[in-house]
Amino acid sequence: MVGWGPLDFSLYSGGHVGFMGGLMELTNVEGILKIDCLKTDYYHREAYPTFLFFNPFRSEETVEITDLGDEFVDLYDTVSGQFAATRVKGKASFRLPGDSAAVIVIVPAYGKQERSNGQLWIEGVFVAPAPKPAVNIYGLLDRQKVSNVLKLNLEVSAPEGEQIEQITVTLGKTELFRGNKLSEPFWVDTDEFHNGLYHLRVVAKSSGGGRDSSEIGLKIENAANAISAPN
Repeated sequence: MVGWGPLDFSLYSGGHVGFMGGLMELTNVEGILKIDCLKTDYYHREAYPTFLFFNPFRSEETVEITDLGDEFVDLYDTVSGQFAATRVKGKASFRLPGDSAAVIVIVPAYGKQERSNGQLWIEGVFVAPAPKPAVNIYGLLDRQKVSNVLKLNLEVSAPEGEQIEQITVTLGKTELFRGNKLSEPFWVDTDEFHNGLYHLRVVAKSSGGGRDSSEIGLKIENAANAISAPN
């Protein structure tokens, strides 16, 4: 049919985009969305309001949550295994590191907490799986070109009531650190490595037996070094 093109809006194949839009709300930080994790989970069991936040920026941001109501509530982050805020109402805020996510569950303040097989239940409602440490590498992009002395911004946190027992940092096959507390900031002299692609990996273990890791690729390019095979 001549002239059909301008009228072909593909309503049937594109209509589902509206469902995605219905999950999201803007926050006080442009570029960080509040995503409702339960809105399209029509048959979920009893659950508290749960929202996903992701910070795409390199810098830490303070994100606000509004419409908390008139009763005191706590904000539990299932990613870090810690309370992001306690005994708040109306509006609250929490800090979100760069290139990191948080899953915030809004639970009753003063609610009775129970642990079953490591899972957190509050007032008989499931809140979070067994806790584990959280590892973040921020301020760097995957496969970013680096040279000379490099500052690494590494964040390692333990679930509430636990301690970090061991942290291991490796670059390629070289172990840079092994211990239970990182220096801040953490420096790496890339001149000690041949040029090429390396995988920076951080692994943390907590006293409760949990384990987490984070990894990115780094391309070392120093003028004085020879090209090496990827690591």
